[in-house]
Amino acid sequence: MKIITLAAPTVVNSNPHIRTGGELRYPSEGPLTVSDDEAKRLKDNNLLDGDPENVPDANPNADLVGLKPAELKVIALKEGAPLNDATKADDMIAAIVAHRSKEA
Repeated sequence: MKIITLAAPTVVNSNPHIRTGGELRYPSEGPLTVSDDEAKRLKDNNLLDGDPENVPDANPNADLVGLKPAELKVIALKEGAPLNDATKADDMIAAIVAHRSKEA
């Protein structure tokens, strides 16, 4: 998915599951979220103000949620995150997230 800003009133297909039609959208609406294909179509036709941007992940640590402690230990070792005495998954996730934020 991409975030776009229109340069002029444009028909935008904001539903990637529908291949025909679309809605007339206006620049005054501000940034819109569309599929990658729709963003490319609009950019190729010079209908955008600027370049499309990727939609940010809602949770940048979503890759850790639902993992078992053994799997989290492997990730911590690969990333060099100190787990100290953490044995529960939630504590391990907190340690990895803290390490990632220091690295950023």
